[in-house]
Amino acid sequence: MQHRRDDLKPRPTRTRPTVVTRHYLDHASTSPLRPESAAAMAEALTGIVGDPGRIHHEGMVARHAVETARQQVTDMLDARGREVVFTSGATESIAMACWGASRRDGRRHSVMSAVEHSAVRRGLRLDPLLLGGEQERARRAGLENVPAVVGFGAAAAALDPERLAAESLEATRRTDLLRSDRDAALDALPGILADLRSLR
Repeated sequence: MQHRRDDLKPRPTRTRPTVVTRHYLDHASTSPLRPESAAAMAEALTGIVGDPGRIHHEGMVARHAVETARQQVTDMLDARGREVVFTSGATESIAMACWGASRRDGRRHSVMSAVEHSAVRRGLRLDPLLLGGEQERARRAGLENVPAVVGFGAAAAALDPERLAAESLEATRRTDLLRSDRDAALDALPGILADLRSLR
């Protein structure tokens, strides 16, 4: 098979634009781990083996770690200790709140929008999941994830209120900039589409 001379020339390679900065915006789902949390979790993963619901030495060490974290979160929120309940994550928290709200004052019916998260819709049918286990003052059945609780407490303790306020303002500023860019792009879209149609 013969090749033309043009076929033998090396083809130019496409260069991808270099991404200089990335902004992670999916904090509604999960957030990057703070260094303070990572260090506290690593220490708990290797140093705490007990079930915080037990009364032997290892269990008491785990219970102390959980209660220390609870106090750290309580201090951050300016709340009372009994108001802080550790769960496995947002889905369980939402479901637990819905379960409690649906039973407050003997209510038997709940009203919600059709677009609620499944944790809200299904959270009203959680009776079997919340009975037994006696964790978190009998509010949940599962065992606490002690390293995660310890990491959360460390993050709460490390928060500087002034820094938190500054970061909130910066996040608001960046969100406003992104909205402005989005609106400008949407405003320009009809003209761009018209230009593309004229090229046909």
